Amino acid sequence: MSYVISYPGGAYGNFVGFTLRWLLGEYPVDYRPFTSQGNSHDWDSKYLRVEKYGLDGLKPMLNEDTFNILHPKWEENHNLISQLELLTNYYNKVLYILPSFEDCVWILNNRQNKIWGEGWITHQKHEFKNLDAWESNAEEIWEMREFLSLYLYDQLLSETELLSVVDYKDYDSNKIKFVYMNELRDKFIITFKDMCNWLNLQISRTDSDIFQLEKDWKNHESFLYKDMLINDLVNAIIDNKNLSMENLTLVDEAMIQRQLRNKGFELQCYKLNKWPKTTSELRELIYEN
Repeated sequence: MSYVISYPGGAYGNFVGFTLRWLLGEYPVDYRPFTSQGNSHDWDSKYLRVEKYGLDGLKPMLNEDTFNILHPKWEENHNLISQLELLTNYYNKVLYILPSFEDCVWILNNRQNKIWGEGWITHQKHEFKNLDAWESNAEEIWEMREFLSLYLYDQLLSETELLSVVDYKDYDSNKIKFVYMNELRDKFIITFKDMCNWLNLQISRTDSDIFQLEKDWKNHESFLYKDMLINDLVNAIIDNKNLSMENLTLVDEAMIQRQLRNKGFELQCYKLNKWPKTTSELRELIYEN
């Protein structure tokens, strides 16, 4: 049976791909694919750069035993649902890994720190370079934070089309399966066993082996509960409760600013290059909009 793992960047497509093959016994039981950046790209993945060839160009490489990993949208005008259905013409099974609305800060942090690293801000400038809101000389932290608070979350929703996924009821569940990032986090063993059952893959690892992989994976993941953390911090700011805000990423700060704005509060962000250390300190910098 052929299958493809499809996912937006930062949603663990490579880790899922590795784990499914590891569960079959294709890698040593103690082998781990984690790189120094914390991603899971350090294995012999079957990742396809479909944007270079198109699916028809890759068709001669596909057969009944093929498995691949790819991003479902590789052109600006692609529609996610149409792309997933297109993939069913090439593969028997299409597994789509995606964030839920409660995983968005998590996946955004994965992209910043694990995929782009220090080059992330430069990449974002390139992505948004045609927007009037971005000034070419906007180099200070507060300017970048404000810009990201206005556009980053919406860009993610546009790319992942989460609203379309929620409304997508007519797909063939024998051909397309959706797996949310939080299912990997909260129901690791059950979720992977369910994926293997759906793909007709025979697991050769013990539950103890799988539990150890889960433990090792989570030890490399710093952003698993970011969405909950940001929600708690925003509520504390509004309710005037004092919580620590040290060691936040730029994504965290931008999402706090965004959530405050959505709840009716603006941040006095001009020249705020150093983020306050507590929610009480930040509360002094907000006002109702």
